[in-house]
Amino acid sequence: MEASPRKMKKEKKEKKEKKEKKEKRSPSEDSSAPRRKRRLSEVDKLEAAAGSAADAVAAGKKAATLSTGRARTRSFDASAWGDDASKKSSSSSSAGASKAKAAAEAEAANPMAIKSKPLSDFRLSASTVAALTKRGITGLFPIQAMTFDPIYDGKDLIGRALTGMGKTLAFALPTIERVCAARSGRPARGRAPAVLAMAPTRELAKQVAEDFESCSPGLETLTVYGGTPMHPQRAALQRGVDVVVGTPGRIKDLMEQGCLRLDSLTHAILDEADRMLDMGFADEVSAILDACPALLARRLSNDKNSGRSAKRMRFDASGQAGEAEDVHAGASSAAAADAAGADPSSVQVLLFSATLPNWVKEVAAKYMINPESADLVGDTDARMTASKHVEHLVLQCPWQTKAATIGDVITAYSGPGGRAIIFCETKRDVNDLCVDPGIRLECKPLHGDVAQSQRETTLEAFKTGRIRCIVATDVAARGLDIKGVDLVIMERPPAKMSGRPDIEAYVHRSGRTGRAGRAGTCITLYTRSQEGTIKEIEAALGNTFTRIGAPQPADLARASAEEQAARLDDVDEEAADLFKKPALAAASKYGADGALRRALAVMAGYTSALPNRSLLSSSEGFTTILWSSNGTEIHSPGYVWSGLRRDLSDETCNAVRGLRITADGMAAVFDVPEANMPEVKALIEGGAPSFSIATKLPEFRERPDAGRGGGRGGRGGFGGRGGGRGGFGGRGGGRSFSRGRGGGRGRGRGGGRY
Repeated sequence: MEASPRKMKKEKKEKKEKKEKKEKRSPSEDSSAPRRKRRLSEVDKLEAAAGSAADAVAAGKKAATLSTGRARTRSFDASAWGDDASKKSSSSSSAGASKAKAAAEAEAANPMAIKSKPLSDFRLSASTVAALTKRGITGLFPIQAMTFDPIYDGKDLIGRALTGMGKTLAFALPTIERVCAARSGRPARGRAPAVLAMAPTRELAKQVAEDFESCSPGLETLTVYGGTPMHPQRAALQRGVDVVVGTPGRIKDLMEQGCLRLDSLTHAILDEADRMLDMGFADEVSAILDACPALLARRLSNDKNSGRSAKRMRFDASGQAGEAEDVHAGASSAAAADAAGADPSSVQVLLFSATLPNWVKEVAAKYMINPESADLVGDTDARMTASKHVEHLVLQCPWQTKAATIGDVITAYSGPGGRAIIFCETKRDVNDLCVDPGIRLECKPLHGDVAQSQRETTLEAFKTGRIRCIVATDVAARGLDIKGVDLVIMERPPAKMSGRPDIEAYVHRSGRTGRAGRAGTCITLYTRSQEGTIKEIEAALGNTFTRIGAPQPADLARASAEEQAARLDDVDEEAADLFKKPALAAASKYGADGALRRALAVMAGYTSALPNRSLLSSSEGFTTILWSSNGTEIHSPGYVWSGLRRDLSDETCNAVRGLRITADGMAAVFDVPEANMPEVKALIEGGAPSFSIATKLPEFRERPDAGRGGGRGGRGGFGGRGGGRGGFGGRGGGRSFSRGRGGGRGRGRGGGRY
């Protein structure tokens, strides 16, 4: 009996997959084969590769592409990274259901783990596998898997991936394998480095060096950056190193002193190249690459082949080209002479960048040969995409209560023993927040004025959990890879000097949590005047932020009690015996339950009643009320005010603040001062169907133009003849810029006291 067409097709597909897998495991044999001539310049090829990636994402594919200099494109399907066993048919439906449930639970706990490929699929030595396993790494994430073979085979490569996706290991692992394989005999004293990795910040440089050291303890790795003594670094270079990782400024200083030689370089790595441009390192990077004879020879060759003038373009911080200078500028005459006899193909260049500004393209075109492109971004600007593993929340809060609100947010959202990073705009804001008693947690500052030794001590204490909270400027927003950060708080929406929202800063700040696929939370505090800024950030990112209210007393008490109760297991029995007598006395006085409740309250730091806090504005002394229309759609605030006047006294009506209509038009929320709450509570307890205490914020209807709607009568502020109690709530006409007729007690721009 002949096989069915479906079965024949399946067998053919399986044979093809086996053949491809076998070819992938075997070393590349055609790397030296002659290539056909190309008319595209290196820059054009980069743009073509990036365009292919963008098209792939636009077509709905889950990840991106791996393309060579010929601009060929492979599809990357995230589902292909699942466990191979899950692709096989299960022997029974119950077994299949169990596997599906386990996979779903694993992906929920760590969405990226399900997409990793096992270490056995890659050409990793036993020692490297052992080092990775010791770190808890059992597979490679997509960016690491996509780049391993091209880098291992010695090809130049440009990699793009979102923050927290494992870019460092992507270039470290195959580089380590190549360097170790090229070693023969005992390392020579005074040897020049084989690997040079440049990073924009000292924190990122340290993290890159740690990955090299942890994955291959046999390699001598040196980290160099400013703010530290140079003598130990010079001494280490004299002894001989295999890998140098550092910032461009310090690397250039050591080269100019004759301590760092690049004549034995086989791997040049630029991590976060676009950030180096932002920080003004463009000239230093070019000078460093020129100091390597092989790379200088490569650039001369690339310029000649492309027909470009042997000039080096100068770029400003925006990536725009300026005046050209001689190709040998910044390079010594000896280096220029050595370039004539150097082999341009002896150095592998790896470039990892979130975006491809002009300067990055220029570097790639001059110093790379037929680079491959591994792209897990696909859009035109990676910095405009926030992590999907982070829950993005926003909370309206007046500046007067900001510190206390931040302290409550940490208690409610970081969880027992959780860690948080608070971002501020200025160093002064950082210092003020650290000493504010409202935080109630030990916080350490991290900004440019903090001494390097103290910065390192603070980061080490934060990583190990000795301190739970650091307050930082953007010095910590990029380059830090701290695992287990549960919460990021921005004390205001990030803004540029022009006052416009800083979208890139938001992305990188929020990216300090939710790393490597783990879940995280980012909460941004804002005032009412900054609501437009929040909406601009939402629109730019394509994300819809969730509006939340300030944590309420019951939430704080519950979270604090759970955290303190969890610590009871850590108490040694002998230590507990020391407190037996006072414990019995307290139990006798308050009862066992009462004594324990009081003890937990003292441990949590809540010894007095917590004031109510508005869900709408985080203002203390206010309670947020939900008023229901009982099925009638609300078209204007006037309808709500009419209902309130029927049930509440004039005094309470006049005290109402911040009225907002819900998105479905069936309810409204507003704040009532504590002094007026007895009247409202009496209505609720009496069964009034329209009133209830809000426990969470609903979605709101878009607010009308902020300048419109004075109070009752008069021309209030910026807004014409306002009827009703419009504006942003409150009663009365405006006292802003023009005197209205009538009007009540309104303030601000055309009405509203809020």
